[in-house]
Amino acid sequence: MIQIVTKSGTIKNTDTLGSLTPLVDDIFVVVFIDYQNYYLHEISRILNLDLKIFDQESDLETSSHLIETDSQYSIHLTFPVVKNKEDWQEKSYFIVGNENFMAIFEEEEIGHRYFNTDTFLKLLLKNKQLKTSDALGLKISMASDYFSDLTELMVKRTKALAAEVLQSSKFSEKELDYITRLNFHNMLIKESQNEFQRLCNYFKNSSWEQKFKLHKIIDHELHELTAISEYIQFNFDRLNDLRENISNKINVEQNYIFKYLTIVTLCLALPTLIAGIYGMNFINMPELQFQYGYPLVLLVMLVSIIVPFVYFKRKKWF
Repeated sequence: MIQIVTKSGTIKNTDTLGSLTPLVDDIFVVVFIDYQNYYLHEISRILNLDLKIFDQESDLETSSHLIETDSQYSIHLTFPVVKNKEDWQEKSYFIVGNENFMAIFEEEEIGHRYFNTDTFLKLLLKNKQLKTSDALGLKISMASDYFSDLTELMVKRTKALAAEVLQSSKFSEKELDYITRLNFHNMLIKESQNEFQRLCNYFKNSSWEQKFKLHKIIDHELHELTAISEYIQFNFDRLNDLRENISNKINVEQNYIFKYLTIVTLCLALPTLIAGIYGMNFINMPELQFQYGYPLVLLVMLVSIIVPFVYFKRKKWF
């Protein structure tokens, strides 16, 4: 799907690249949703864009990257996408533009569900004088809002887990695995946010910032991202505290089990010793001829169980 905001202030939707050709001079913003890589050559030809930044998508150093020339700028961003409670994935987001128009390449789940492309396009139309600098500034602001929403989601999940940990005393590896998963999600947010901050700093020193004059917006968003970063670090700290708390509770529970087993073992040790002694078949054992020897030994064995049990009970070992 292709969404177009024209310079005359209208929104048009199309599914074919051919329909772009007669609109080229009137395009202000064009959004390619769920684009296919084999369409990029045709898009490049129609819009006269250099899309070489797509060839560097897998390069670790350009996971959030700015390429600038005299005629255009190209931005590659990566954002974590929440598919469900357990599955988070990183998605690429591309913005390529110049002084006349902007082209956005996105997947539907990140564009419509998170960056809300429809809202973005409507906000553009509220501005009577359409400028590509305003469009790029709005995208930068929406990106920082997205990080804020993700961090808030992590805060809610971390607080919910903390409340559960405080109320419960029995845990297993499942809870520890969940904390590991939350830490991984938090790491994805942190990594993506750091890359976005780096890109904003790059853009501040670029020739395109001199053309667009976005330094006030970028400085504001960098300040917001710094505040968000503190919350992200707070999530790491709280998750580490929860991991330690759960580990300590598991250790306490295991120590109780070991203590209980120790008591049981000790209570059975004396009867086992007595049974072992009288299990020996020596001829000169005077108790063998004793009439009440058998019930007496049983009584002694029972007493040897009860006495340690009572002793440890008074010591409040269990």
